[in-house]
Amino acid sequence: MSDHAKAMSQAMSQAMPQATPHPMEHHLETSTGLDNRKLAIWTFIGSECLFFATLISNYLVNKGKSLVGPFPHE
Repeated sequence: MSDHAKAMSQAMSQAMPQATPHPMEHHLETSTGLDNRKLAIWTFIGSECLFFATLISNYLVNKGKSLVGPFPHE
């Protein structure tokens, strides 16, 4: 390696900021004792269950109650 290349390499390594280690995850205390992401997923799953239960029960209650014809017996 030439002197110029060594000087450039050394200058670049000094100019680059060094990475500082950070902890991977912060564990904050919550009022429920559960992780917020876990609580959000369970809330989403619960809302989806209620939504589809409403759709299915509405279908079952109103099945066969058409207001306009033709009706099956016609």
